[in-house]
Amino acid sequence: MDIRPNQQQYLVKGGLQGLIATNVTYQIGVAVESNDQQALFQLNPYNTFRTDEAYAFGNSFEWLYEDVQRYGGYFALQWEPKEAISFRTSWQFDQYSTASDNPAWNLPNYQGEVALSLEFLENWRLTSELYVIGEREDLNSIVVGATVPIPGQGEPFQLEPILDLNLGVEYQWTPQWSFFLQGRNLSNQNYTFFAQYPAQGAQLLGGARYRFDW
Repeated sequence: MDIRPNQQQYLVKGGLQGLIATNVTYQIGVAVESNDQQALFQLNPYNTFRTDEAYAFGNSFEWLYEDVQRYGGYFALQWEPKEAISFRTSWQFDQYSTASDNPAWNLPNYQGEVALSLEFLENWRLTSELYVIGEREDLNSIVVGATVPIPGQGEPFQLEPILDLNLGVEYQWTPQWSFFLQGRNLSNQNYTFFAQYPAQGAQLLGGARYRFDW
């Protein structure tokens, strides 16, 4: 097992933050970063000589060490018109370059979230979150027998963007007891964070909470 430390050559950030209005705050900025021997995950080559069933699932990964430069920008906004209402959104956009000219495997070019929290009728609270992750690139490759795969040789493919919508409602019955209902991945998107690792579809969770230290 080849384990190496990441060597960050530099990280330069710059940005602004402030108020757009009395109840609206923002952050905006850019960053340039250089890392030597950054660990990246890549799908293991498929070996046609392997016959064990578990291996055939094709969901194992190797890590590669690559010199990576990142050029990024970010933006965040928070709005609280009233004490019972809160809205926030944040977005990160990145471009990568590598010493080998291969893609920065499995690193997204953008990701963001949008969240809303609303308290109403004294004891009720509604929450909503939307998470977005952009396309990631990986590599399909095949080796025969005991041959050693050539780095970067194979067929690149893209993982679809992720769109995950969550909703929740909570009722505060007493200072100690509350009841909740949460819906996860309500867009019912069978996305994959990594190749051959699909997420579950829409999920529903309900329950009760008891607070011991109130």
